[in-house]
Amino acid sequence: MKKKFNQVRKRGFKYAFQSLAYKLQDHFFDLKYGTDTGGKIWTPKVAISVDYLEKGRSYKATRLKPIHTVLNELSLSRELPFVDVGSGKGRVLLLAMEYGFQKITGIEYSGALCKIAEENVRAYQKRTGSAADIRIYEMDATRYEFEGEESVLYLFNPLNHAGMEVFFYNVQRSLEAHDRELWIIYNNPKHGEFMKSLDFLEEHRIFILEGEKVVVYLHQPYPKTAFGGVEDQQLRLPIILMQA
Repeated sequence: MKKKFNQVRKRGFKYAFQSLAYKLQDHFFDLKYGTDTGGKIWTPKVAISVDYLEKGRSYKATRLKPIHTVLNELSLSRELPFVDVGSGKGRVLLLAMEYGFQKITGIEYSGALCKIAEENVRAYQKRTGSAADIRIYEMDATRYEFEGEESVLYLFNPLNHAGMEVFFYNVQRSLEAHDRELWIIYNNPKHGEFMKSLDFLEEHRIFILEGEKVVVYLHQPYPKTAFGGVEDQQLRLPIILMQA
C-alpha cells in the first residue's frame, strides 16, 4: 500500500486513475473471453527452478493497452510468425491473436502456467472463432531451437543477464542461417544496455505509455549480391562472446 501511495504522490492522481482504468480493462478482457490471464504469482508458487530466470521473478501479466498501442503503431504484417518469450498465462498470445497474427508461439518454463495458457487459448478461440496456429512450449527459453522464420519476438524481462546472452546468441545464429526481418518488442527493458550492445539490432522506436516503457528493436536483412551472397564480407553478423 505504501508503495502505491508513493507512486501516486510521485506521478499524480492522473496516473492513478489511468492505472486503475488499465486494470479494469484487463479484468473485463478476462470476463469477456472467459479467460484467466491476470494476477501476480511469485515463482515458488509455480514450481520452477532454472539458472537463467530473473532472481525473484514473478508472473506479472502484460497490460493490454500499451501492447495494443505498440502493435497498432508498428502496423506489422499479420503473416509474420510471433513468439512470446516467457508467455506465462498467455495474455500476449491472446493479444497476438486479436491483432491477427496467424502463427503464434509461447515459450514458458513453468508447466503450471503453460496449462493455464492452453486453457485460455482454447477459451479465447471458442469465443472468437480464431483459427490461428498456437503452440506453447514448456521449456527454458535459452534452449528454444529457432525454425528460421520467427519474425516478431516479445519479451517482458523473462531472463537474467546470462540468460539474455544465451538467448540472443541463439537469435544471432538463427539470423546467420536464415537472414530475415526481425522485430523485438521489449516491455520495460531491464537489460536495455545489453540490447544496445547487439550490433545486429537497431533501436527502432521507444514508446512511453502511461509509465510503461516499450522499446522496439529491428534487424533488417542484409543486401544480397546478384550471386545470392552478402554484398560485403564485413556485413556478417558479429559473434557474441560467450563466457564459460
